[in-house]
Amino acid sequence: MEILACDFQIKGAWLGFKIPQTHREMLSVLQQRASERRLTQLYVKVDLPKKIRTTGYRSQNAHAHGHATTISEYTGYYIDEIMDYAKGLAVSWGYPTHVGIGGDIVPISEKDASTTEYSYVIEELHKIASEMGIQLKEYEDV
Repeated sequence: MEILACDFQIKGAWLGFKIPQTHREMLSVLQQRASERRLTQLYVKVDLPKKIRTTGYRSQNAHAHGHATTISEYTGYYIDEIMDYAKGLAVSWGYPTHVGIGGDIVPISEKDASTTEYSYVIEELHKIASEMGIQLKEYEDV
């Protein structure tokens, strides 16, 4: 069960969550499964809420991949290579990293980036294209 944001309270070493109504049925199922297995612990990952990136028509995802596709067509590089390169450059803006396979520090996956973090990647794609003399097409207001 994943809850994107919920109220919490900390008292000493105890951390409590108010589970939103929309997730209470899932919580009951989780409690039942834990009881059946006689488990008294849960796997919990806690972080501050993020504004989720958009996908679909005219989204950040479409924006970035459209630019990467255009750069790919001019350079012959794979789209994934261009996106990885842009994410690597975006680290200097504050795009998050993690420890990857082999212990290397690498940019996080696009799916885990917030809208603000992902905007750094888009800005780097703009810079890459500009430095190569590639004209990118932006959305036109209709």
